[in-house]
Amino acid sequence: MRTLNYGVPLKSDVSNMNTNTPRLPSLYELVKLQSVDSAVKEARRRAENGAVEGTLIWAHEQTDAQGRLGQTWHSQPGNLYCAIVLQPEFSPQQALEINYVAALSMGAALGSMMSPMVTLRYRWPNDIILNGDKVAGIFIDTPATVDNDWPWIVVGMSVNVASYPDNPNRGAVSIHEAQGNPDISVVDVLEEYSKQFLHWINRWAEHGFESLLKNWQQRVNGINELVSIELRNETITGELTGIEPNGAITVTLADKSARQISLSEFYDLA
Repeated sequence: MRTLNYGVPLKSDVSNMNTNTPRLPSLYELVKLQSVDSAVKEARRRAENGAVEGTLIWAHEQTDAQGRLGQTWHSQPGNLYCAIVLQPEFSPQQALEINYVAALSMGAALGSMMSPMVTLRYRWPNDIILNGDKVAGIFIDTPATVDNDWPWIVVGMSVNVASYPDNPNRGAVSIHEAQGNPDISVVDVLEEYSKQFLHWINRWAEHGFESLLKNWQQRVNGINELVSIELRNETITGELTGIEPNGAITVTLADKSARQISLSEFYDLA
């Protein structure tokens, strides 16, 4: 089986920053689309039809993209919309740890392009934050069942490169605004993310989840702060008091009781 996580060394010549076609590590199968309903939906369709691991959907435009719980994902022009098909040979609970692989990969990619003056943080479990505002979001799509090992998992990533939704209730920012540099392109971000993804998924496979979680926690936002987590049938509001070894969080509610929220519950897979 073709796989991304065998510790294959990264090539040193994969980047070509001045073209409109990214040069990615050879383990990826790039599918470049001008317009599609959603990069994640397209990756899911291809996964269901036997797409090889490493298939990477890159869309310039999305016409019907949705985030978690069916929320509309605004797809402004000039941003990155991509999704990777994986075939992890792990239990569903372990496979969801790839959420953290994606977060660390994009965090490292952006960190390599940002000024030291730009603050990069993570918000549990799927947001990447620059200077206090959201710049990127992760979306995990899986087969319907959680009873058996999944034959595939799709890791979607959307990044505000040039623009962002104008919603005063949900702070957002673009790379160009945070960095003050309009020269960083979608291709630049995709190339660096693809390389970092191989690095972090290899590290996960070789050293386990604990290593990833430790790195993620070094930049986590919201510990001992009030959070509000929207789930399918309820919204959990309370103080974020802990990150569990399995990647779940513990929220202390107003009545002082503790509530754990897992990745599977967050992604409505429980």
